[in-house]
Amino acid sequence: METRVMAHVEGAREDALAELEKRARNYCPEHPSSPKRRRLFRHSDGFALVVDGAFRSFGTRFTVAELLHDNAGP
Repeated sequence: METRVMAHVEGAREDALAELEKRARNYCPEHPSSPKRRRLFRHSDGFALVVDGAFRSFGTRFTVAELLHDNAGP
């Protein structure tokens, strides 16, 4: 599993979910190189993108999370 922070959103949870949906819809995963089908699912804390290739499917999960602590923060 690989985890990355895509963005920080100030505001309500709904604002963060709206921004996350835009990013999930536009996300272009490295695999498969020749996608045949894209499906975007909504779940309680974000989205799941499933991209079907010629031989297998690849999934990416997008999750909204509240930042509680950052030791590099102000």
